[in-house]
Amino acid sequence: MDLSACTAWQFLVWIRNAMAHGDARSVQPIHEEVEKCAPNRRLTGFRFESNGCRADLTGRDMRVLGIKFAELFCNGFSKDELFKADAKNHVSERAA
Repeated sequence: MDLSACTAWQFLVWIRNAMAHGDARSVQPIHEEVEKCAPNRRLTGFRFESNGCRADLTGRDMRVLGIKFAELFCNGFSKDELFKADAKNHVSERAA
């Protein structure tokens, strides 16, 4: 798959599969040096590889995706009148 030409949905399916399946797919950390002369590194993102494709996502990239997913999820419930009433009245469910 050419990631530069795929749709947003195709990319989401690809990234989900890259994280969830263990068949020749890999997820590796991406680090940057904190100081040139020290062995300290900081985690800045992850590299996802699968089927000859590679995507590097930074922490910011992953936050943007998470926010969009949460927005889609909440918007899906926004048409549900019971959900709106529960949200307005601060109704929450708790384990007994």
